[in-house]
Amino acid sequence: MKNKRVSSKDVARESGVSQATVSYVLNNNPNVKIRPETRQNVLDTAKRLNYHVNYIARNMRLRKSTSIGIVTNTEMASHIFIRTLEGIKDSLIDRNYSLTICFGTPEDISDAEYIKYYYSNLIDGIIFVFCHLSQKDIEYLEENSIPYVMINASPTQEENFHIKTDFSVAMNEAIAGLKSSGIEDIGFLGHSAGLDGSVRYEAFLEAVVKNQISLDNIRAFKTRYNEKYLDDDIEDVLQGVKHPQAMICETINAGFYFLRYVHRHNIQIPQDMSIITIGTTMFSERCYPALSAVEAPLYNMGRRGVDLLFQIMEDDSKTLSDSIVLEWKFVKRESSI
Repeated sequence: MKNKRVSSKDVARESGVSQATVSYVLNNNPNVKIRPETRQNVLDTAKRLNYHVNYIARNMRLRKSTSIGIVTNTEMASHIFIRTLEGIKDSLIDRNYSLTICFGTPEDISDAEYIKYYYSNLIDGIIFVFCHLSQKDIEYLEENSIPYVMINASPTQEENFHIKTDFSVAMNEAIAGLKSSGIEDIGFLGHSAGLDGSVRYEAFLEAVVKNQISLDNIRAFKTRYNEKYLDDDIEDVLQGVKHPQAMICETINAGFYFLRYVHRHNIQIPQDMSIITIGTTMFSERCYPALSAVEAPLYNMGRRGVDLLFQIMEDDSKTLSDSIVLEWKFVKRESSI
């Protein structure tokens, strides 16, 4: 025989408060002040009665899903996605919202799963995490007044509602640290090494010039775009070459493969050469030696992305030029002097 489902009326009666107070407490309404002892009484009573909010009924009443769609093109197991997702998750929890991972990026955005979810009232807005959108996609979202935010690492993209980042200050700090240690012979390792227009390589060169290091001392070691060739490419580009005093690795994977290279060739780090990566993972401080890195504010990118999305969802007067720029930081570890 089934037990009778406990209602909010039951919680109110047992707590000795109004049903509205129960609703304010259990929905963690930030706009209503509840005395701490009253709040605790309601929470204790709800737990004792095994009461749970009927979110489906609540959402139908509010005409909201209380869920945000998350779309990404990057590997979901990657550090950059997981760390950004942690920021998104924590910010949504503060708002009593959940997240829905949406899959698939069809050629026509109107066929996308997340668009169907939005129109079916399964999500209230969309956050694109390290996900490329065409101008046509952006126009569709804005013409149909679909709340969205893009979280990406490039400060040069012009899309609206964007969480951007800038690592020029952190890169300058990294290069300044090398120069203060007497290092001016610096290499740049990666697929964009030596390429005009590359955001990371250009920021590296700007930091070199700003620290009054001669560009004649700078060497570019270019690898292929596909990182599965990194191990072989590093051997090839450094074969028979006098090693620089320091190497800036364009990606964290390039940094790990380069660390393998120096160990194989008995190069002492940082005595013989300093290594600094652009990007990081949880393993950057756990490998040996721990890798110095210019690190993206991944967690804050997630939190600020949610903040911006809710501003858009709650304020129809927001302009279409809203974006937030967050700074990277330089973290010095064992691999650099």
